[in-house]
Amino acid sequence: MSQVKIPLNQIISREALTPILAFVSQCNYAGVNVWLVGGSVRDGILGNPSKDLDLVVDVDVLKLMSKIQMPFQHFERFSTAKTQIANFPVDIASARTEIYTKPGALPKVLLSDIQSDLARRDFSMNSIAISLNKGSQGVVLDPYNGLQDIYTKTIRILHSDSFKDDATRILRAIKYSVRLGFDLAPQTKKILKNNINFLNSISSSRLRRELISITDEPLGASILLYAHNVGVFSEIFRNLNNSEFKNFLLSAKKSSLSGIPLFMYLLSQLNLTDSPPRISISKKEKSLTEKLQNALTSKDLNKHGLAPSGIKRELKHFSENEIQILLKISNQKMAFNIKLFLSKAHLRPLLTFNDLLIMGLPENKSLRVAMDLLSDAVIDGKVKGRQSQVTYVQRLMLEGLDNESNIH
Repeated sequence: MSQVKIPLNQIISREALTPILAFVSQCNYAGVNVWLVGGSVRDGILGNPSKDLDLVVDVDVLKLMSKIQMPFQHFERFSTAKTQIANFPVDIASARTEIYTKPGALPKVLLSDIQSDLARRDFSMNSIAISLNKGSQGVVLDPYNGLQDIYTKTIRILHSDSFKDDATRILRAIKYSVRLGFDLAPQTKKILKNNINFLNSISSSRLRRELISITDEPLGASILLYAHNVGVFSEIFRNLNNSEFKNFLLSAKKSSLSGIPLFMYLLSQLNLTDSPPRISISKKEKSLTEKLQNALTSKDLNKHGLAPSGIKRELKHFSENEIQILLKISNQKMAFNIKLFLSKAHLRPLLTFNDLLIMGLPENKSLRVAMDLLSDAVIDGKVKGRQSQVTYVQRLMLEGLDNESNIH
């Protein structure tokens, strides 16, 4: 069978190719073979040459990097290193095999050869290597027919236990399907659906990383919708309101919502009494999640005809940035109310605290109450102009600022 070769300039960007081959030449001189692997190969074949490259070498990467005297960051557990070659980010890994002791556990890593390294990968399209070595540059290693699957836009696992070994592959399969416009192979899709429950074997921190990766995608909402349709989130969230969740994702897909607001909506579905929460969450995120949960279920914020001052009270614990997050994940009626408040929030009383003191208000709690009530009247459009505001404050003084009905 003849060898398949791919020109390297189709896979590696023009700017990166020369310095990368110079690095490979150093490695070859030291007796080390180098291959381009993974997403770098896949994306290059799809016509998107990458500047962020994944390389595999057939020796201990720490010994190699020390020998050729390049600055690098070493990750001993996975025998990998990060470095830069002529300002291009490069991940370099030792060829290795992985042994999973139980579903969801991080694998035991053993140094091995390039064939074993390709065998440990998630999907056939990511299990292709291209030689960068002198004498075999561009030669393709494709033991799982990944090239064919790329050409037919197919996502295929390498073995039937793939999703059991590492259930984050379920999320990655869905992410790649939407991002690349690929279909899951029928058997892969069947195994994925049957293995959804293995998501429970994934730690909260790993689940967090995968969900952030998804929500940061331009098509993040579409990916989440696909995941929901195959049962992912019913497995992750207890007591999920499936129809409400799906309606949100449909709306988010339509508006191309992504990033932090989309991730915070996922966190708002958590049961925060779980210890630990199903998705790892920081103290700051937990505080915002609690506020979002309260706001999203608020009957007042969903009222028709709610005055801007009433909306202001509902949002008093939110920062400006947090209000923007809530706005992007709220339903149509709530979003209308929030936008109404934001359109008036810049309005301020023309009277100052000093003006109120001159009018005879005592320098105590009544002064603050009067200014708050005046501010509410201004954003509600009840008072316009300085004289109208003076008259309003005078009426408050006559009615008595200790009257609780004035405060609301």
